[in-house]
Amino acid sequence: MTNLTTSLKASDLNTENTLKYLMHVCIVSPRLYHYLNNKSKTIAGGAQRQQYLIAHKLQQRGFKVSAVVADYGQPHRVQYNGIQTLIGVPETLSSPAQIPSVIYSLLTSMKRSQADVFYVRGAPRLTAAVYVLSTVLQKPFVFNLANDRDVDDDYLIDRYNPLLRRTYYRAIDAADAVIAQTNTQQQQIELIFDRESIHIPNGYPVPDSSELIDHSNRKEVLWVGTSDEHQKKPLRFVELAESHPDIPFVMISRPKTGDPEYHNKVAQRAAAIPNLEFTGPVDPDKIHEYYRRAALFVNTSDYEGFPNTFLEAWRYATPVLSLHYEVDDNFSTFGLGAKTGSMDQMKQQIRLLHDDPVQRNEMGQAAREYMSQNYSIDSIATKFQSVFESVCTG
Repeated sequence: MTNLTTSLKASDLNTENTLKYLMHVCIVSPRLYHYLNNKSKTIAGGAQRQQYLIAHKLQQRGFKVSAVVADYGQPHRVQYNGIQTLIGVPETLSSPAQIPSVIYSLLTSMKRSQADVFYVRGAPRLTAAVYVLSTVLQKPFVFNLANDRDVDDDYLIDRYNPLLRRTYYRAIDAADAVIAQTNTQQQQIELIFDRESIHIPNGYPVPDSSELIDHSNRKEVLWVGTSDEHQKKPLRFVELAESHPDIPFVMISRPKTGDPEYHNKVAQRAAAIPNLEFTGPVDPDKIHEYYRRAALFVNTSDYEGFPNTFLEAWRYATPVLSLHYEVDDNFSTFGLGAKTGSMDQMKQQIRLLHDDPVQRNEMGQAAREYMSQNYSIDSIATKFQSVFESVCTG
């Protein structure tokens, strides 16, 4: 089927012909709607951004792509740039009493999609439901980890009830394919489930080198993320800005779903720091200018999956300083940035690198080259295409 894909002309893929499409992939993702509808004012997260990028790449290659999303006031079935959306899943489950109606709605939409394969990224509750329903519909199911905690036994035991946890574990164990973002996640899947997974990292378009800004003209230290008190730890960035009053810091943050109060607390703390600009949310199509002009990008999270923010920084040759997380040890191996391990070390590294544009440039160029070779969206889309073709052809 891969050979057929590459032999088709672009005009063949966009017209009604005998083949019509090579395969129909349905993505079940409540907030993917916000990327598909470019008029939506709500910003979704990194997992949805990856789904959006992959969906359009698959569509360009002759796949039909649809999505089951949450209800944001749109028509039940509507198409955005060739991708059909169906309302069928809530953004959040606020009560167990919702479960029967949610299951019915999700099953109805999945069935109406007439998809060949269903795909979910992260979200244990949603993963469990889609696995069960795809089994009912006798369709393949592909699960993609979105975060290291998706396979963290201690975290899952603490967070979810035994029935849900068993169903979720069964979904991973029985999925037609499991996709891991990192080698670490692959090892964890093998340890817990004794099954193989497919390593596919996140991907991103790589801009032309003419768009880069010389590091001698970059001054800002950048943070981008959700105001998530438990994972992202945004107040750590506020502390970093406070400790370097002569360096400009920029913080782009959106509220965590269901927790606007903490976002407001972060905004109030940031407002008290003269050298810290708190922008709030920024449109995904406009955020790249911030990475482009940043001297450094800082990650303060306790844990991650595969941060889109790393790729968004690297594509503009912006080094990454991370407090605790790096992707498969690639900072130390390839010199793409640095993992500091402590706030004191982070403060020292910010000072050293901010004052040394030559070293920043070397790190940034190494990161951009590594990203171009390993994380370009075209090569990542090819890997997804192979997975979907494989599970649908048996």
